[in-house]
Amino acid sequence: MVLSAFVCICLSSQSCSDDEADDAQGPNPELAAKSQLYSFLEIPRLYTWVELIGEDPSNNIGGMWVQIVQGKVYSLSWSEPDPDTDQHEWPAVAGRGVLENGQMKLAWRNATGNPEHAFYHATSLGIISEKGKAINGTFLQQETPDDTELGEGDFEATLHDQAVMSKRAEKMLSQFTYIIEQSQKSDDMCPVLPTHKGIPGINQDYQGQTYTFCCPSCKTLFNENPDAFVK
Repeated sequence: MVLSAFVCICLSSQSCSDDEADDAQGPNPELAAKSQLYSFLEIPRLYTWVELIGEDPSNNIGGMWVQIVQGKVYSLSWSEPDPDTDQHEWPAVAGRGVLENGQMKLAWRNATGNPEHAFYHATSLGIISEKGKAINGTFLQQETPDDTELGEGDFEATLHDQAVMSKRAEKMLSQFTYIIEQSQKSDDMCPVLPTHKGIPGINQDYQGQTYTFCCPSCKTLFNENPDAFVK
């Protein structure tokens, strides 16, 4: 998910500064829209998403919570079960990142409690609509020891009416809230997956601070996009 300051000197009583002209025209619409979007995402928002194959939707659909906390974007995404098999495509994944110029850049990680969570490293770039009602973008899944056939794809997400959310969405909201709370707490937690404690020896220095990770794969993901995970 920079304001520039400048000084103008009036050359005569009939001229005015750019600041005064801007004041006469009202607030900057781009800044106002950005502020409105940040305010909208300061509470958890529920989206439903679908992966695309070319321009067509696939059978892989799911839900996603999104919230901005202290300038960082947090997300928790999951797939809904296949109606034919009642099996989930993949477990819930937690995302963290930034919102800049309407672009939501996130790094994703398996959010389950399994300490051997090598599966699922991904990054995504989503374009969020001005009022936050839709997010469209691409994702790139990284190869891991458990899966070397993952690739890239597209997705579409639309804002969901939280008054009629599913039980699974309610359960995911509790997990999402817990992940955010943990990320704001002790520095001995893994910065990528803050529900896990860091293991001494799996460390990385960044901007004068040492970060400790719960596994080598989390350290790898951190190094690919450290600004998504630092406090």
